[in-house]
Amino acid sequence: MKRPKKWPKKAVTLEPQNSSFEDTYGWVLYKLGRYEEAKTWISKALEDKQAVSAEVLEHYGDVLFKLGEPDKAVENWIKRRQR
Repeated sequence: MKRPKKWPKKAVTLEPQNSSFEDTYGWVLYKLGRYEEAKTWISKALEDKQAVSAEVLEHYGDVLFKLGEPDKAVENWIKRRQR
């Protein structure tokens, strides 16, 4: 069986600019402790302003917190609660 991170990576390759896939791949990277890479992918998911969900905002806040940016993390968590 393939490692779990390969499926989301393949999804973003097959369907680029799908914010759901970008967030999922970013979250897998987050769970693996690869926070800078996670930030890159979740940031891409945030570019699609119409498709941004509360979950993406929460994930981005979590990543920012792990990267030592608590103020920006809180901003995203607040946005999440407003959705």
